[in-house]
Amino acid sequence: MLNKKVLLNAIVAGAVVASGSANAASNWVRNEGDVMYMADLQYQNASTYWDRTGVVRGIADSVGNPCTSNNLNLFQGVEYGASYYYTLFGGISVGKRSCGVDSISGVGDAELGVRGRLNPSENGKSWEAKLTLPTGYDRNNYLRMGYGRVGLELGVHYGGTEDPYSADPYMPGYAPPSDSHWEYGAMVRTWEGPPASSVGAYGKWVTLLPQEWTFAAMLEGSVSLGHGKPEPIVNAAFPRQPWSDVLKAKVEFKHLIADGWVFSVSPGLSLWGRNTPRSRGISFGIHKLFAK
Repeated sequence: MLNKKVLLNAIVAGAVVASGSANAASNWVRNEGDVMYMADLQYQNASTYWDRTGVVRGIADSVGNPCTSNNLNLFQGVEYGASYYYTLFGGISVGKRSCGVDSISGVGDAELGVRGRLNPSENGKSWEAKLTLPTGYDRNNYLRMGYGRVGLELGVHYGGTEDPYSADPYMPGYAPPSDSHWEYGAMVRTWEGPPASSVGAYGKWVTLLPQEWTFAAMLEGSVSLGHGKPEPIVNAAFPRQPWSDVLKAKVEFKHLIADGWVFSVSPGLSLWGRNTPRSRGISFGIHKLFAK
């Protein structure tokens, strides 16, 4: 039988991938009839993790060899302006996870949600409700495509009053861009199974650069509300860790290309955590606004 330390290393390496694959929340409510398409390619790796007390330990695969966890994920989503007050959104991811001799690929969790205005007369301030739905993958594997449980997230988000996807002053939703602004928000997440509920928050400073570029620096974190329920793995005597705390930092460069197309690149890393990998990674995004 595998030694307990090795097994827990592999469990932690595979259990927390769900936290990195969700679509970012937004403070913006789309104009009625507008459609936004989003594609984000994300890569993360980690060779160490923080255990439940915050001590750094090495990651190992299921046969006990040290390994680097590699996570590649493609998220695609759509937002639709259902009315002046509400935006509907949804998305799904496909990806591959690997660490030493262990690997898995397939479809990740799906997301469905609604976003609404907090201020009926002003955009840039919103509330969100989002469902996370598993897609049938084996949730008892070392590596898996998500938590394998239905989740609900409720949040509020605040930001600038200009739509970053419209540079045309005659387009609906346009407002003169400010030199810089803050975006921030908070959310609570709960699951119908073992993963512990958690609260999260983020803060993001955005500033304009020349040639239709913007730069942003962001801190985000989440803290579990308890330790959840034990989650057994087939042929293993030890439980998967159903909770994690994490603090992350990233920067983002975003470029308005033309006609509502926006390109972004965003490197980032984990600064601190418990039961979570010391990950670093990068994401590339292409988003397109189809205005009515």
